[in-house]
Amino acid sequence: VVGPGVADDCPAAAATPFPNSEVGTQVYEFLINGGAPDEIASCITEKLLESPGEAALEDLGILDLEPEAVELAGQAALDCDVPQSLVDPFIEGLTD
Repeated sequence: VVGPGVADDCPAAAATPFPNSEVGTQVYEFLINGGAPDEIASCITEKLLESPGEAALEDLGILDLEPEAVELAGQAALDCDVPQSLVDPFIEGLTD
């Protein structure tokens, strides 16, 4: 069981950084599969889960890559210090 107090180097803990969030896990996995480094994928996912939150992300269609949700992910990436020059082509590729 993975939970509070689990060592950071525990492989089971690292495998699912968002075990209590289906949307968070799917967003994180999408970013990882798209080539984002773990720390960036985690940061973007955390920002999105903080605001607008899991329910709002689902309503906005984050899992279907709806444009408004993708824009929020782009802003979260910028908040995680991902350069605009990397964010713009990624968003354009998702919304085309």
